[in-house]
Amino acid sequence: MLTLLDKVTKIVAVLLLLGLLSCVLLGVLSRLFRFPLSWTDELSQYLLVWCAFLGWTIATSTDSHIRLIFLQNIGYTRITKFIEILIRFSLFLIGGFLSYQSISLIKRTMDIRWVSLPISSSLLYIPIIFVGIIVMLRAALDVVVLARGPKATSRRALWFKQ
Repeated sequence: MLTLLDKVTKIVAVLLLLGLLSCVLLGVLSRLFRFPLSWTDELSQYLLVWCAFLGWTIATSTDSHIRLIFLQNIGYTRITKFIEILIRFSLFLIGGFLSYQSISLIKRTMDIRWVSLPISSSLLYIPIIFVGIIVMLRAALDVVVLARGPKATSRRALWFKQ
């Protein structure tokens, strides 16, 4: 299930990035031909935010998010494993917090419109719900894999020695 979710996430991220590049290119070309489209700036800002959040989920699924590994390099498997579980649990809480808070942001911005288009500003916050859920699923899976024992590994060996 999570591999399918990873593939769908990557496809959506690529489509959003292509949309972002197209939007910026359209804005540049429209200014070049002296017919500026004002909505391209605002749409490109929203697409950039969506790409950033999807990039976070991709970084989480490949264990390439930023981390401090000073304590993990001590060499004690139990301490390193505990730190990894703590990191994953923290990611789970952050994903849940973001999902929960984005619902109230969507409610508060439902009647606010974009400056350049008659579209609700709440569209900016809708992807955050899904990103938070994806991060929570990924973190929960990693905690389960880590808690199984010293021989259990996650997708990328999770930084601790076997």
